[in-house]
Amino acid sequence: MTFAKAIGGGVPLAGYIARDEIGSAMKVGDHFTTFGVNNQVGVAAGHAVLDVLENEALPDRSARLGEHFLDGLKRLMGDFDVIGDVRGYGLMLGVEFVKDRQSKEPYPEITKAIQKELMANGILVSITGVLGNVLRITPPLVITQDQIDHSLAVLNKALVKVTSD
Repeated sequence: MTFAKAIGGGVPLAGYIARDEIGSAMKVGDHFTTFGVNNQVGVAAGHAVLDVLENEALPDRSARLGEHFLDGLKRLMGDFDVIGDVRGYGLMLGVEFVKDRQSKEPYPEITKAIQKELMANGILVSITGVLGNVLRITPPLVITQDQIDHSLAVLNKALVKVTSD
């Protein structure tokens, strides 16, 4: 497994975890990067991030709040036919937009319009998927339930506006 970015808490850091037989195949000098050599600040930042993850139980919290967020997205799916699917794991969620739920024809135009509405209301999401029809929702692990509920309300308003135009 490889990991990067967030593990450094804003300081460049990346790493990998492997079983012994795979990890021991890597020898010094087999792989390196500009940020991977003698980066004690990055390693210290990584240790601090791991401490916060553990001490604040962020993985468990992420799972719990992710379920709450996903439940809210499923409720929205029941109200708006343009939502073809909602899915996620923890706080990494996706909302797939379709022109028709039966054909599952992608609807990238409405995905972009909803992203624009959300941004105008202070909510940043990215668009992903090969066909550009999935909103990727990846809030920080320290998001609150109130902030999730606010985000769902803003998404609801965006959906109402975009689907009624």
